[in-house]
Amino acid sequence: NKNKNKNKKKGFRFVNSYFSTFKSFAKERWIGRKVIEVLMEEFCVHSQNYYINAIQIGNIKVNDSIIKEDYILKCGDLLTHRLHRHEPPTLVLPNYMLNTESSNFYKIEIINSNISESNLFAIYKPPSLPIHPCGRYYFNSLIKIIEFEFGLTNIYPINRLDKVTSGVVLFSKTADQAKQVSNLISQQTQLCQQLLTVPIKKRVSKIYLARVIGKFADNLIQVNESIVVPKHKESICYVSPDGKASQTIFYKLEHYQISQDYYESLIICIPQTGRTHQIRVHLKYIGFPIVNDPIYNINSEINENIDKNRIKNRSKKKITNNCNDCGVDLLENPLIEELQICLHAFRYRIDEHIFIAPLPIWINCNNDSNNNLKEAINSFYGKFDYFV
Repeated sequence: NKNKNKNKKKGFRFVNSYFSTFKSFAKERWIGRKVIEVLMEEFCVHSQNYYINAIQIGNIKVNDSIIKEDYILKCGDLLTHRLHRHEPPTLVLPNYMLNTESSNFYKIEIINSNISESNLFAIYKPPSLPIHPCGRYYFNSLIKIIEFEFGLTNIYPINRLDKVTSGVVLFSKTADQAKQVSNLISQQTQLCQQLLTVPIKKRVSKIYLARVIGKFADNLIQVNESIVVPKHKESICYVSPDGKASQTIFYKLEHYQISQDYYESLIICIPQTGRTHQIRVHLKYIGFPIVNDPIYNINSEINENIDKNRIKNRSKKKITNNCNDCGVDLLENPLIEELQICLHAFRYRIDEHIFIAPLPIWINCNNDSNNNLKEAINSFYGKFDYFV
């Protein structure tokens, strides 16, 4: 399929544009509302003029019938949208990184070599990739790239990572096992909610690395602050007593003096519960946001265009051309900095199975400091074995 051909150039992975049809039955929150209002609120990728034109020429229909933009959606309505898809680019290994120590950071890899003998395996996910096809991403999602490059189909992800986060993603070859492990993780989350102040040895553990602003404390930091996760997927999560119980453990590995008055720290993060954006929210709450987090670091250069109510149009993009097939504006490529943050799912353990991702390039280690970092991580394992 030519649509699966991904052009790799200038550090980006591109998917050729293609036609596709989106189908969805009317959700409860859509019922009784004008179709144009639903399209603008739920699918804010295109302009209002685009949606009006698509309705008028019959690319957007309800129950396979042409409608007007003021059509009121009813229970059982089937909304279809035939569109010309332009998937956003994702990061891929740039040529200048070939055969360097940093080459593994942007390369999708199977972490355990005995995948043919085990139903449980892990994939290293580079930053910029969503795990599932979602929104504007389909072929440029981790699952579809694994299918295309490794020939692995009918696989089931167990944990989730944000698109901008790199690291370990667990998979199972069977739906039953994926459900069992997911249930195990959920049960441990519920147990942690009841015992937030008591360290417990868990059958599943996750260790992240993060680079944050500031000189982090030398001692172990435990944050037990509830987090509100808004219903809308593009809203910002925040700490509040009205939220769900959440716990994250933080520990400094080393710090860097960038200038006379400015420090950054490399820290270990261990989420004991699994709320959306939990690590990022807790780090912001204690005053050590991730250095390049465009949402939760108010000093981030990328943050200037963030709308706190709805995250969209993260940076002003120039229109480079118009598509000959559908007429939509084609925007310039995103900045590499917009597609990744310094948060890395470094280690995942399920019982005796341990999966470890490559170290991220933003650690900026030479061989000596790399060895020192590994010693610091091993020292943490020895001191706080009940977390790992």
